[in-house]
Amino acid sequence: MANAVILYTGNVCSTPMIEYARESKNVFVPFREQFDYYRISEQFPNEDTVCEEFAVLLRDLFERRNNPFFDDPGLIDFRGQRALPTKFEKANILFKWRCWNPSLKGVESIARVFQDHGAKPIIMLRRSLIEQVTKIHLSEKVYGGRHQQFAAAAMSAEEYQDYLEQQNRLRVRLSEDDIAALSATATKFIKRTRLLIDAQATFFGKKPLQVIVAEDIFKPMIDYDAYNRVLNRVFPPRSVFKRLTGLLSGPETLVEPGSESAVRKGGLELSHCENIEDVWANAELAELEAQYKDMISGHTKLS
Repeated sequence: MANAVILYTGNVCSTPMIEYARESKNVFVPFREQFDYYRISEQFPNEDTVCEEFAVLLRDLFERRNNPFFDDPGLIDFRGQRALPTKFEKANILFKWRCWNPSLKGVESIARVFQDHGAKPIIMLRRSLIEQVTKIHLSEKVYGGRHQQFAAAAMSAEEYQDYLEQQNRLRVRLSEDDIAALSATATKFIKRTRLLIDAQATFFGKKPLQVIVAEDIFKPMIDYDAYNRVLNRVFPPRSVFKRLTGLLSGPETLVEPGSESAVRKGGLELSHCENIEDVWANAELAELEAQYKDMISGHTKLS
């Protein structure tokens, strides 16, 4: 029995990471982004008490206690109209969370709940900052937004097939102004990633930092073997026999290939950029890439 939290900055495949986990028989995914600060503060608007109120909610989740928060119709629908599963029905919990500001009043109450329940912080990252911001910029330039996976999920089968065929024909050339915009976005992501790495120590204690590199699993669609390897490392079998046999025969299959999921490829890839070599050759971006690689190196890699 284990609790794990995917920490993320955005545009790192955190959504498919938890969506596929919903198909696992022993992993409970309670929601998508409902524990992010902007959502919780809508329900608990008092800044002086929001952390303590959230800590109660968090403890109720880990201990599988009823709480009116979990009776929200949207969350009930997300659970397939089922009640919160008991620890015997689904032993493990996995959800994604943007670390709150560590300077908020009462954050120690949140940290205490995470640490009392042995929650494992896992930071989800991209392998390359340049790749990340280029893909974001391409989607924003063509589609006007960076979250195309949600638009793709809402399409009919026919619409989605047309969408993919249009992408196959699409080529985009980035201007000097576009490449300058990449540097600005990259600088923001470095800052957000550094804040996330620092903040996780406040909430989870000074544990070895564990990371998942998105491209190790999503290439761009899911590699089920790689995904199951990660889940086995996050939620190792309780049986010593299963752990030993897993070392010999490979990971236990927690999510079956072909699992029903609403996850679809959404945004554009580097191959859609006509002059990607100009992006890689940009000196400012190269320096930011080096800073990013240095910042994320030396941690325990789960993927």
